[in-house]
Amino acid sequence: MSTYTDNNGIEKITPGQQDGAWGVTTNNNFDFIDASLDGHVTVTLSSAGSSASPNLIPITDAVTSNGRNRVIIITDGGDLNGTVYVKLTPDNAKKVIFIQNKLTGNRDLIISQRSIYSYLDAFVLSPNNSGYLPASPYPAAVVSFDGQGSSAKVTGVLDNLQTSGVYANDLGFRLTSDPLSDRSGSITGVSVTGGCLRQTRTRMEGLLERVLTISSATGTIAAFDTKTYNTFVLNQTGNITGLSFSNLDASSSVYKCDLIFIQFGAGNFTVAFPANFKWINNTVPSAAYPAGRIQKVSLLTYDGGTTFLAEQAFNMY
Repeated sequence: MSTYTDNNGIEKITPGQQDGAWGVTTNNNFDFIDASLDGHVTVTLSSAGSSASPNLIPITDAVTSNGRNRVIIITDGGDLNGTVYVKLTPDNAKKVIFIQNKLTGNRDLIISQRSIYSYLDAFVLSPNNSGYLPASPYPAAVVSFDGQGSSAKVTGVLDNLQTSGVYANDLGFRLTSDPLSDRSGSITGVSVTGGCLRQTRTRMEGLLERVLTISSATGTIAAFDTKTYNTFVLNQTGNITGLSFSNLDASSSVYKCDLIFIQFGAGNFTVAFPANFKWINNTVPSAAYPAGRIQKVSLLTYDGGTTFLAEQAFNMY
C-alpha cells in the first residue's frame, strides 16, 4: 500500500505495486514537487469564514491541491464584509509559503493551521487600513507553518529580521553596521535611536514593530510610550477607565499603533475610549466581551495626538 509524505502529500509507491501504472503516479509526483517548489495559485474566496470555520487551503494526498503551492494569492469576487479566515490543512504539514492578501475592501487576512488557536498562534496579513487614508496595495509575507498538530503555529519568516545593512534606493541612503539594534548613532542624513529609523527630511518611527504587554490592565493606562512601541497588548482584569499616550511628536509626523485587548478572568470588562478617538462611521465599538475574547483597535494620529483616527480591526476568540 502506498504511503504519502507529510508536508506535500507525494505518493511513495510500495515496491512491486502499480505494475503498468507507476509511470502515471511518478509523473503526478513530479507535478506535485514542481508546485511545491515554484507553483503559483490564486484562491478566490466566496465567504469570509470565521475563526471556528475558516476557509480551508488543503494539501491532499496524491491530488492537485492549492496548499501545495509555493505562492498563494488570496482574493475574492467582491468585498466579503469582514475579516477573512483561512487555514492550511493538514495540521502536521510543515511548509514555508509566500502568501499575498489581495482581498477587496482592505480586509485583514488571518492565517492559521489548527482549529482552535489564539491570536498569537495565527498570522495576520493586514493592509494599512485606517479607513481615512489609502491602503497599502496587496500586502504579502513569507509565512511558516510548523506542522505541530493541535499546537501548530503560523509565523512570519522575516519577522525580527537581522541584517548587517539595508539599502533603500528611493530614499537614497544606506544603513550599515547593525543600525537597527538598540543603539544610538548616525550616518549622513540618518540617525538611529532606540531601534527606530529617522532620515533628515523623511522620518519613519517604529521601523521595528515593538510590543509592550501590560499585565493586569485596569483603571487608567498611561504606559503608551509612542517612541518605543507600536503594539500594546492589554490583558484586561478590570474596567479600563482611561488611555494616555506619551512622547507623541509634533503635528508634522504621523504615528500608527495597534491596541490589543484580551479579556481575562470573568471577562466583560469595559474600555472608556478617549473622546479624541474618531471612529469609522462614528460608531464606537462595544468593549465588553466575554472571557478570552481578543479585540484589536488600530490608531493613527497626524496632529500629535490631538486626534486619533480609530478602527476596530477585529474581535475574535
